[in-house]
Amino acid sequence: MGGLAKSKTLVVDGYTINGTSHLDIELEFDDIGYCPARISTLASQTISRAQEFYRTHPQNDWTETSDTPIDSVRFNDDGGKAPWDEATGVYVDFYSESKIVALFILSTLPGMMHRNLRSIVTPVLMRYGLRLVEVESMSEDFTKDEEVRDGSRHWEIHALVESPAITIADIYRARREMSYAAFFTDEAIAVPEVAFQLASSGNVADLLGRDESQTLEVKRSAYDLQNKPEAQWKIELAQDVASFANAEVGGLIVIGIETKQVGDVENLKKIHPLPSDPGRAKRYRDVVNGRVHPPIDRLRIESVEISGGEVLCILIPTQKEEDKPFIVEGGLIKGKTKGRAFHIVRRRGSDTMWIGGRELHAMILAGRALLRYGRISDQ
Repeated sequence: MGGLAKSKTLVVDGYTINGTSHLDIELEFDDIGYCPARISTLASQTISRAQEFYRTHPQNDWTETSDTPIDSVRFNDDGGKAPWDEATGVYVDFYSESKIVALFILSTLPGMMHRNLRSIVTPVLMRYGLRLVEVESMSEDFTKDEEVRDGSRHWEIHALVESPAITIADIYRARREMSYAAFFTDEAIAVPEVAFQLASSGNVADLLGRDESQTLEVKRSAYDLQNKPEAQWKIELAQDVASFANAEVGGLIVIGIETKQVGDVENLKKIHPLPSDPGRAKRYRDVVNGRVHPPIDRLRIESVEISGGEVLCILIPTQKEEDKPFIVEGGLIKGKTKGRAFHIVRRRGSDTMWIGGRELHAMILAGRALLRYGRISDQ
C-alpha cells in the first residue's frame, strides 16, 4: 500500500469572484499506489478549514450536506485508454462524513439499456471493493441527459469506495474492466468488427464459450501447419475468407482456438497458441490477394501475442453487393490441384456452402439486368 511520500503539493486557497466565495483545494501526486482513504486523510486536514471558510463567507450559496463533496480529485488513466474510450478520467469525491465516491465515464455502443449496464458493471465494481450507487446517461458533450435513460453512448457510473485498502491502481483496473465489459456485450460480439476489436486488443479469451456461427469461425492450427500440400492449404484459406466475403455481414476467422462439439455446433473451448511467426500474417494476406477476386475491401489480418505464442485474427468486413460474388482461383479435383479451376463459396450458418451453377447463373442475370435497366428484375 503506497504512502504519501511522493505527494507534491497540497494547496488551500479562498477567493471571491463577483460576490461569490470559492475554495480551491489542490492535491497533486504521482503514485497510483495511494489509497483514496489515505488521500482522504491528507485532504481531511483541509475539511475543517473548508467548513470554517464557508461559515465565514455566508454570501456563498454552498451548503454542507451529505450530497456535497468537500473535495474532488481527478485521475487520468491515459495508459489504459481503449480505442472506444472517449474519456479515461476518474473523479474521486471526498465528503465530510468520510464517504468516498468514485465517478467513472464509460462509452458503449449505441442502444445500451440502463438496466443492462447496471448488471454489467455491478459485479466488476464488487470485485474491487466498490458498490454501485448510480448510473446516469450523458449527452455527446458529456453533460447529464435527463431526457435519455436508455440508448445512450456515454454514461456516468457512481460507486462508493467501501474497501479501505483499495488503491488508485485498483480503481484504474475497475475502470478498464467495466469499459471492456460494457462495450463488448454478447450482442455486440456477434458483429465481426466488434469481435475483431476484442480479440486483436489482447482479449481473445473473452471469445471462449461462444459457438461458431454465421459470423465466426475458429481454427486450432494454422493453415500452413496442417501437414497439407502448399497449394491445398492456400486454396482452403482463400475459400474460408471468400465464404465470409460472399455472406451478408462478413465474418471473423480466429486461428489458435480449439473447439468442442456441443450438440450440432462447435463451441470455443480453449486457446491453442500458434508458434510465433512474424511473417505469417503477410503470407496469408498475399495468399488471399492472389487467389480471391475481386480484392476484398478492408481485409485485416493481425497477429495477437499471447502467452506461449500467438493467435491470428482475420476480419472480413461486409462487402458491397455489386462486388459479389468473390471467386476463388484454383481448385482440388480428385486430390489434384487445378490452377485454372475456380469456384464460389458462401457462409451459411456455421458451414461453408458451394454456390452451384443455377445460383451462379442467377447472379449473372441479375448483374446484366442491373447494368441494362438500372434495377434487378423481380422475375
